[in-house]
Amino acid sequence: MSDGADIRDDIREAGARLRGLAARSARRKQEAETELATLEPKLRQVRGEADAVRAAGATALAAQYDAVVRELQTLVDARRGELALADQALRDARAELRELERAEGAALRLRVQEAAAAEPFARAPEEIALANARAGLADVEAELKLEEELAPPRPAAAPPPAHPAEPAPDELAAVKGELAPDGIPPAPARSKRTM
Repeated sequence: MSDGADIRDDIREAGARLRGLAARSARRKQEAETELATLEPKLRQVRGEADAVRAAGATALAAQYDAVVRELQTLVDARRGELALADQALRDARAELRELERAEGAALRLRVQEAAAAEPFARAPEEIALANARAGLADVEAELKLEEELAPPRPAAAPPPAHPAEPAPDELAAVKGELAPDGIPPAPARSKRTM
């Protein structure tokens, strides 16, 4: 299992390097964009001035402006190239980071599978709880059986009659006499108090 931990450590280390690369690329991209934001308007301005000087007929001065335009254009092209490279490096670093995250997830899944394979008889918490409950019931049943075996013998109870005895006719008459005509027992008599 140490191989899985080593792989995850390697993945984390590579991720840290890629995040550093992505940060540097983002910084280079921002610097190139900032320089372009300054150079491009300057290039347009110098081109406009060169065209105005050329239109005025000052060819020697126009040639000097053209040299400045070429230098500015070279700088703008270089910054655009840097911007494109930084942008591509940033996209590549982000794609690599996504791949590393997938690889780390796969390494983690592999480690879990290895752990499960190393302990094939491992049980889920529900299975353990069920086994404990069954063991507890078996213990209670054994205790009850032991108590029954160790208890003193009980006296034999009289067997119940085959048919319940029917009440005697005089018992029925007594019960019926106690009932009012509607079948409800009479209320007890109240004592009269004198004051």
